[in-house]
Amino acid sequence: MTLRPIVLTAIPLFILHAVEEYFTNFYHVDESYLWVRNTILLGISNDTLAFVAYQTVFILLLLIAYVFVQRQKVVAVLIGLVFVLELSHLFLGLMEGRYYPGLVSSLPLIGVGFVYWHTLLYRSTSS
Repeated sequence: MTLRPIVLTAIPLFILHAVEEYFTNFYHVDESYLWVRNTILLGISNDTLAFVAYQTVFILLLLIAYVFVQRQKVVAVLIGLVFVLELSHLFLGLMEGRYYPGLVSSLPLIGVGFVYWHTLLYRSTSS
């Protein structure tokens, strides 16, 4: 298996994940997103608009990364790190002992991330 089909599978899952985060007000409670909004998205004062812009750019970057993931090791590792970051939903939900915004749709992404890293590491050692 190669990385491209895994990334292609993940893109609609990330879109679903963004929708869950939007409807559960993730952008009002998550410290990492609030940091991004306050440091990178300074020009957008509307919280909802900033989150939608952030997610749109992220999905576009995933589509671009899809093209380069097989040929560029750095791109492959960066995408892999995004999957690792999805673990934060699970950890924060467990730490708070309740649902954390984005938790439900992060679970399949964590599974896809496991397959992704397995493929990336196996491909690296077998080539």
